[in-house]
Order: sequence, then C-alpha cells, then structure tokens
Amino acid sequence: MRNLRIVLSACIICFLTACSATPRLQFDEQIQWENQAIASYRNGDLLGAESALRQLLRANEKDAQSWFLLGNVHLREQRIEAAKNAYQQALKHQPDMREARHNLAVTHLRLATLTLIEGQQFYPDDNLDLINALLGLQGQSRVSL
Repeated sequence: MRNLRIVLSACIICFLTACSATPRLQFDEQIQWENQAIASYRNGDLLGAESALRQLLRANEKDAQSWFLLGNVHLREQRIEAAKNAYQQALKHQPDMREARHNLAVTHLRLATLTLIEGQQFYPDDNLDLINALLGLQGQSRVSL
C-alpha cells in the first residue's frame, strides 16, 4: 500500500509538472513566428497575425512586444476592450513602452466616444460638440465608428 502511494504521488507530481511547463520555442521558431505575425499584419491578414502572436505568447506570456502587436490587431478589428487588455498586458511586462501607453490612451478615447454615441439614443441633442471633438481627435467620423 505504501509503494502504491509513492508511485501514485510520483505520477501526480510528474503530471502537474508537465502541465505547468510552458512550451519554449527555439530561437529560429520564435523568429519565424515573429516574421509571420508582422508580415500577416502588414498584409491585412489580421487572423494570421493574431494566430502567430498567440503562438509567441503561449511560449512566453511576458513578451511585451507580442502583447502590443496583439493590441494593434484588436484595435484594427474594432475589438476595443480586447485591445485595451492587450496593451495593459504589454505595459505590465514593459512599463516604459511608450507606444503601448499611447495606444492604451487611444482605446480609452474610443470607449469614451462610443459611450457618448450610445447615450445619444436617450438624449439626441446632448454632447454633440464633445462627440465631434473626440471624433476629430481620432481623425474619424461617425460613419467610421
């Protein structure tokens, strides 16, 4: 019975250790995924870019640059909350990343604008000047949102 407990405990420890291990990419694999993510993004293949970035993040969840690029993908897809979360992750791992801080501010600006636009169904004449000013800051019009 004691031997069975030892074997069972060893199996559980091995299983838990294997589950908690993060897959590591070889250097050339990492470069390949990074190049694929950038090329896909530049070619407008946002799904391909997101897939490559997720591969990189699976191997290293502290990769601030991958979080930043994933935020850019989400922002282009108008997935503002997802973009905000990705930029926050980038800043968590690299607090001095200026571009992530800028884009995080853009997501907050877009969320504020969308909140005011949604509120217009209840108060059609409220906040028109503010909404137009916010849209102007973003270089957008109501149609593009």
